Amino acid sequence: MSPKEPVQYKFLDKRLPDRFWDKVEAVSETGCWRWTAGLRNGYGHYWAGVDRTRYAHRVSYEAFACEISKGLVLDHLCRNRKCVNPSHLEVVTHKVNILRGEGACAKHARKALCSQGHSYDKVYKTGKQKGMRYCGTCKNKRQRARRLRNRMGV
Repeated sequence: MSPKEPVQYKFLDKRLPDRFWDKVEAVSETGCWRWTAGLRNGYGHYWAGVDRTRYAHRVSYEAFACEISKGLVLDHLCRNRKCVNPSHLEVVTHKVNILRGEGACAKHARKALCSQGHSYDKVYKTGKQKGMRYCGTCKNKRQRARRLRNRMGV
């Protein structure tokens, strides 16, 4: 089965007003539509009228594709926050978007082994460290050492 081909959208399409396109530049090498106006947190920021501004990539996606359901976000598949090309955007949950990224949480989540080379085989289910992964082998080793120290009165 072949991967799903992304839908191709036409640059300067009339579904968005000229004042939107005045702030967009097509980048032929990547296919991105780069936002050249104001930014907020690295994302294009667009005055949508009626006393409100919106992220430009959301405006573009909703004009071309569909409304974004509550609780979902857009993932930039091109990894370019300034891109407003809807074929470079995918609707996903916040968790999926974070785990696809390059932040510390995403990098740690992709790790299969602890720093000592053991498998991450346990997940805290309750308490202060809810949802955190840990290495069972290293945890047991730390607990044995702590009990030994306590018995010896150190």
